[in-house]
Amino acid sequence: PSCVFTDDDNRALFIASAFDGRGIDVADEIDMVFEEKSGKSYYQSSGHFPSLLYPHAKYGWIKENPDCIEEGKAISHYFPMGSWRTVKFGGEPHASYTSAAESGFLDLESKLWDDAWYDVLDLPDDFFPPPVVSGEIIGNVSDEVQRILGLSAETELVAGLPDTQSALLASGCIKKGSIGAILGSTAPVQGITDDLILDPDQRTWSSLYMIKNICDAYIIEPNTGMTGQILTWAANLYAPSDMSNLDDKFSFIQDRYAKWDEHETLISVEDVNEQTVYALLGPSPLGSTKTELGSGQFHFPTPGGVDEIITNQYAFIGAVYD
Repeated sequence: PSCVFTDDDNRALFIASAFDGRGIDVADEIDMVFEEKSGKSYYQSSGHFPSLLYPHAKYGWIKENPDCIEEGKAISHYFPMGSWRTVKFGGEPHASYTSAAESGFLDLESKLWDDAWYDVLDLPDDFFPPPVVSGEIIGNVSDEVQRILGLSAETELVAGLPDTQSALLASGCIKKGSIGAILGSTAPVQGITDDLILDPDQRTWSSLYMIKNICDAYIIEPNTGMTGQILTWAANLYAPSDMSNLDDKFSFIQDRYAKWDEHETLISVEDVNEQTVYALLGPSPLGSTKTELGSGQFHFPTPGGVDEIITNQYAFIGAVYD
């Protein structure tokens, strides 16, 4: 969840991307205070865990590093990135419910900004903008924008929708039970639910999915991080060492996967089971190409081990794709 902290005139004082690591060191401490103040854990309120990269952690970091803000300036408001952009075009201050639900500041059950944050972070009044459903008209373009872009004064601005949820909408995933897999860096698999679902073991994320005249629902997804990076990892792992172009590497493993798929169609189910390789490629080891973390884990049928079954590179690549 990218975030923008602004002054009273909605001028940006601090902008952070979703993967900005500032705040990691203070997140746990803030979460403990939040639970004391609200009576809920951060996960129970926000539906997300871990909280290290969320806006409240970045705000906590700013408080410990005030020099990062221009001297004499004070943060007055928070916006999701998309909402702030629309405000800069002339719209009224707002945050779409779906974006707000990704911020960690919104309580998913009540669909309200959690008031405990004001005490936890000593926030200024009116720190949070009014939440609105995506698709709601929130104003017209400003005189300046009309002049620069040649737009009519009657051009209306509409509350937007985050990219992943936009992809769900475009895929027709709007009713309970719909499931969509969104390609990209995180590649989440998301299901639509009528009710908020929170996993006691925090293995899933939950968020809102509220679009004017279309849906008022929740989303649940596995907490699997940047699984979209796994194919890049596999391409670099399995392609020949003299192959340097990433597109060629992708073509290589795609060709191997097609051969494995063809092989499976020609043998019996029993033979498939005997040759199966399972991959636990989860996000901790593979979610980042910039950290020195452990390799993925591959599992073989039991009883037995790698020296007792027939396997080949095709099977490993098949496990990566699956």
